[in-house]
Amino acid sequence: WAPEVHCYRGAYYAFVTLTRPGKCRATCILKAADPKGPFVLYADGITPADWECLDGTLYVEPNGTPYLVFCHEWLQVQDGQICAVQLSEDLKRPVSEPQILFTASSAPWADQAAETYITDGPQLYRTQNGALLMLWSSSAGGRYCEAVSISKSCEIYGPWQHESELFFADDGGHGMLFRTKTGALGFVCHKPNTPPFERPVIFGVKEQNGRLSVLDAVREAQIL
Repeated sequence: WAPEVHCYRGAYYAFVTLTRPGKCRATCILKAADPKGPFVLYADGITPADWECLDGTLYVEPNGTPYLVFCHEWLQVQDGQICAVQLSEDLKRPVSEPQILFTASSAPWADQAAETYITDGPQLYRTQNGALLMLWSSSAGGRYCEAVSISKSCEIYGPWQHESELFFADDGGHGMLFRTKTGALGFVCHKPNTPPFERPVIFGVKEQNGRLSVLDAVREAQIL
């Protein structure tokens, strides 16, 4: 589920969620010398063995310290969590205990009458003015959505404050920011959130004063 490939210290690492018989869902890491692969298993299950986890992403602090940011699945804890754990410099293993950064129900737009709260697909982004943002997905008003939270300390452990307005509320999410070949900022997500009709949709993104906003949808050829 939800593979991401990150370039780190001259190699390429795929962070992949795997579900296997008799084990909790976990984020594993595969490694390759080239982004096209072949990728081979590098670190097997770097999330806690007794947690149902998914959607791990790599974040590296400005001082070079790597972290895994991942979701503790709502299916196990009801109120989904975004967690972080420091990794060894070679990304082989965690070197700290996982810490909860926030829960889905803490967002101001969360339906407080709900029985479960979803956390999906975190990605961290450092703005031009040094702010640390996190994109993540959940559900609001019965529709899949993309939210942005801000670290008040500009560091991984926050505290994290949620934007009151959703970043993307049109039944799409699990998205990521990316840079085009010309350096423009873009956002890709899947929409709608209805199997089997999900498709990737690409948008332009405006960054201003440490805040992000989605522009009109554009065709891939236009933004790339």
